[in-house]
Amino acid sequence: MKKDYLKNILFVVIQLFLLICALYLGKEWSNGYNIIPKFLFTLPSVTVADTTFLGVIKIFIVFGVIFYSLSALKFGPVNFSNPRRTIQELFTTLLAFTFCTLYIFFATDLPFSPDFFAGTGLVYFGLLVFTQFVFEFLGKKTSAVKSALLLMKGLGLNLIRTTFSIGGILVIIFAMSPLILMKAYTSNRDVANVVTQIRLALNQESYEGWLLVNALPDMTFRQPIMAQFSPDNNSIIYILERHGRLYKVNYDVAGEKTLVLDFSNRVGEVEMENGALGFDLHPQFDLEKSGHNAYVYIFYTDYTDVAGGDQTNRLSRFNLADNTPEERLSSEYPLIEFKRLNDGYHNGGSVEFGPDGFLYIALGESSNSKSHQKIDYKLHGGILRIDVDQQGGDISHPIVRQAEDTLSQGYFIPSDNPFAGQENALEEFWALGLRNPFRISFDPKTEKIWAGDVGSTKFEEINIIEKGGNYQFPYVEGVTPGKTGKPENFIGQEKGPAYFYGHTAYERSIIGGIVYRDGKNSELTGKYLYMDNYSGRIYSLAADAPVLADPITLTRSEQVAQRGVTSMISAPNGDILLTTLGRAEDQSGRLMKLTPSSQMAMAALEKQQAEQPPQADETARIAPIKLYNVHCARCHGTGGMGDGPDKEYLESLLPDFTNGEFIDARSDAFWFNVIKNGGEAESLSYEMPLWEGILDDKEIQEMIQLLRNFKERK
Repeated sequence: MKKDYLKNILFVVIQLFLLICALYLGKEWSNGYNIIPKFLFTLPSVTVADTTFLGVIKIFIVFGVIFYSLSALKFGPVNFSNPRRTIQELFTTLLAFTFCTLYIFFATDLPFSPDFFAGTGLVYFGLLVFTQFVFEFLGKKTSAVKSALLLMKGLGLNLIRTTFSIGGILVIIFAMSPLILMKAYTSNRDVANVVTQIRLALNQESYEGWLLVNALPDMTFRQPIMAQFSPDNNSIIYILERHGRLYKVNYDVAGEKTLVLDFSNRVGEVEMENGALGFDLHPQFDLEKSGHNAYVYIFYTDYTDVAGGDQTNRLSRFNLADNTPEERLSSEYPLIEFKRLNDGYHNGGSVEFGPDGFLYIALGESSNSKSHQKIDYKLHGGILRIDVDQQGGDISHPIVRQAEDTLSQGYFIPSDNPFAGQENALEEFWALGLRNPFRISFDPKTEKIWAGDVGSTKFEEINIIEKGGNYQFPYVEGVTPGKTGKPENFIGQEKGPAYFYGHTAYERSIIGGIVYRDGKNSELTGKYLYMDNYSGRIYSLAADAPVLADPITLTRSEQVAQRGVTSMISAPNGDILLTTLGRAEDQSGRLMKLTPSSQMAMAALEKQQAEQPPQADETARIAPIKLYNVHCARCHGTGGMGDGPDKEYLESLLPDFTNGEFIDARSDAFWFNVIKNGGEAESLSYEMPLWEGILDDKEIQEMIQLLRNFKERK
């Protein structure tokens, strides 16, 4: 009895070893070649990284032990001398394999590679046949040729018999489900949305008993980007919409929202990462006393010249003491204004008054690699600190030097800024070496600046910003060296992230939050709360810990990805409030409140979900240039010249669509196939994804015409 038990364990171990070998060989095979024929399924190519591979191995070992043990109990141990038993084990592996892939697809954040799993399955079958051959040869002491013939005959007959049995047919149909599901996921938006929701829902068991409820019942906004309370009235909250409208609402007694300022005609087209991005009210804001104390400072991108492709980033001051929205609009006074590249990415845009009364502005690098690691060129890629009150004396002094192609006016430079007095320096810089700092905030206790810095292709960072700090972009991201080396003439003090996390299937866009110091939500007091826009998850970290680690997932926003969370503040009464964008087409954005779970809170949440506005018409036509900018411009550039911000991270050379000879030498059918089915459909790069299901046939035809028109726009 004990001998049989040990024999079962031995053969389970052998099978697990074969499975691990198959996984490794499948990884190497799929990383170099397409395994699933494109005429059967056109699926995205995914490179399997070592970290992904290790995660997959752990899952396969767990499922393998379970299924191989059950198989041994039902059919007896696999001794590799009985072809019928070997085929039974092949179908057992197929079942285990399918459960593993479905589990990985739905319940983990590991990137899913159909080629990897297909290759692994084929390799495993080959290894199983080879192992059977070895045992056949060793056990019967016959010639290799005779052993091979007997093996092929036995395996073939049993494979046919098992395949066409009811159980075999059911197993094969089940085994096809991951492939069919992946095809539907990549070609149908509705399926993709459902899968994403399931993926996120399956992780809810780790949430810590918090909910998001509408802080302003029955009130929605068109893409609210940020909220701030009035310094002179704790009952009044101002909410900025991304399209360029500022509203005022009574937070204590939620009534109607009042339009305070409408500068949407100066924002223009809202796409990519453009629009109104951040604002703050003067610390001594008081509408009744007017003067400078009624000022609001707003950072936004002006994209009114869509046809010309000109974009302007602008920090403006508006006087809210004026009587009408029209008068407030006419009071606009630009403090900082500069042209930016036409891709619309990496604007940053946080605007926050610090405890010292100075205004801090977090600016991205605007996709301009020439500005990296510099403080003498553009006001890009760092934190600025300015004196909007122009106090003078020992406190601050007039602007000494203008950035290139930049208007700077209406403020002084604090004299204790880290680069004040340095030759050729733009003295506004407080810190540098950031990529796209989206949301900064001050710890009410320590007055430290916390920033969420959106990464490129691998990591998201939380940085504690220090005077004169250099946060290493682009030569380091997270703790991983980039393609560019550390500058020889290094500026500032080198600083690494306080915390960082790697990109996953649905976590890739950090939103900086707040250090919560109020006692109303005592469980969160002393925690840094932050978010990920794509997954909608809200996290907490112990802010005062020597090392930031082990974030706790509090809850998740219902609105995710491009509709997700955009900012967080602590209200004067201790409430924790967040803005969520919602759909771009309608009023579906909200001001949400983070609250502990309770029966009352659950009832309120269910009521709000039932009262949500109807979904926007997804069939509404979108202009081709907008589709191009959203889906293509990150790589190909807004002008079609192959100079998008992600160009440097690609292995392939990008085409120049303004080259008439290049574009006209290929037929519409060629371009249609490439756009719909991906680059590999026409023997081009695998890095060109397929857009089937994202763009319909008519949109693809319009896109082709747009590409042909680029030569005329050059």
